[in-house]
Amino acid sequence: MRTRTKKADQEQVKKWWKQYKENGDETARNRLLENYLRLVKYAAERICAKLPDEVDPDDMVSAGIFGLMDAVKAFDPDRGVKFETYCAPRIRGAILDGLTSSTRPPMPSKPSLAVSPPTRNWPRD
Repeated sequence: MRTRTKKADQEQVKKWWKQYKENGDETARNRLLENYLRLVKYAAERICAKLPDEVDPDDMVSAGIFGLMDAVKAFDPDRGVKFETYCAPRIRGAILDGLTSSTRPPMPSKPSLAVSPPTRNWPRD
């Protein structure tokens, strides 16, 4: 079952950014994460549409949340860039990193050194 969260108005979001950046307010950070979670879900759905059914969309959302958390931490609202524009590549990158780390084939513990037996005996000089 999907639940839709209502997007907060711009004034409220600005207030959360100010509280988080000036005071490190965890509640404001969590509100920002909740507000922008839709961007993670959107990115995960877009990437998931191009992948086999074996890939779990929830794993992609989990990886994307880490990208969102990093973006919220590093974002500077005073630079005049929209947060949605700033965080989209970070979310997508975190999802793709999660995919590559979970689908990488295991490396063999020892290299195979199979040597075939000689097929013919050569005379010695």
